Amino acid sequence: MPEQPEPVAFVVMIGDAPIAVAHTMAAAMDAALTAEKRHGHGDGQYEYLWSEHSPTEWRLKSRRQGGDRNRFAWTLRSIRTAPLLNPAA
Repeated sequence: MPEQPEPVAFVVMIGDAPIAVAHTMAAAMDAALTAEKRHGHGDGQYEYLWSEHSPTEWRLKSRRQGGDRNRFAWTLRSIRTAPLLNPAA
């Protein structure tokens, strides 16, 4: 019988502090991006990019649109995976 992948939760982080948990990566990314836009970069002048920082961590980057700078800067937002201890059957 093939081994099933271990079920994981997606933890939304700001810095090293967890702020939310989601069942799907899409929901976690949406929550982190919404929070980032709500707390300072919600004017539509920024573009965002998710980057896989490690196999268990994705980090959010941002940059101002239309400027002369092409580089993205790291935000404090990230998504980390954590194993579910008692997944629902």
